[in-house]
Amino acid sequence: NDIPWPAQDGEIRIVYTGAVYQVHFDAFRNLIVAIERLGRPQVKLHLYTAQAETELKRAGVRGRIVHHGHIEPSAIAQVQQRADILFLPLAFESPYPPQIVRTSAPGKLGEYLASGRPILVHAPADSFVSSYFKEHECGVVVDQNESSVLAKAIAQIINDPDLRKSCAQNARARAFADFRIEVAQSRFLNVFRSTDGG
Repeated sequence: NDIPWPAQDGEIRIVYTGAVYQVHFDAFRNLIVAIERLGRPQVKLHLYTAQAETELKRAGVRGRIVHHGHIEPSAIAQVQQRADILFLPLAFESPYPPQIVRTSAPGKLGEYLASGRPILVHAPADSFVSSYFKEHECGVVVDQNESSVLAKAIAQIINDPDLRKSCAQNARARAFADFRIEVAQSRFLNVFRSTDGG
């Protein structure tokens, strides 16, 4: 990714692409408080989601947010590659059974890893997402339900170009190792072979 960091002068774009619902809400509320805590007006959350702004506001997802609405799948990669920080949240408290959050692997995971941009994970410590990013050092993980810790992590990403570079390099390596189509096809076939005894 040859796009400069930040991609646009005068703004630091924290980007999320996809649906926002109960499995995310408290993580987003923490992020909004964290952005305010930073005291940097140039830091904004950009949401690319089909969810209506009124619906998100009812859930407490309000603040320094730029709502872009739904975008076509063909445009998502370009949006992700121009993010300054990609946000990957999972709720700490939600109405879903804990094992759903624990084992969730968002579909955008491979796209985020391939983007070449730093990824900020805000998810419970026992979730697959937190464990994966910690193990492979391919993003910055905040696994505490604390907006103050999240604010420090954002500041760290902003202030440390070496961290941004190493995370992006490690993320791209994981995208190649775990998410390219040949790997996915091979794993899919192995599942069928193991279930039919072949």
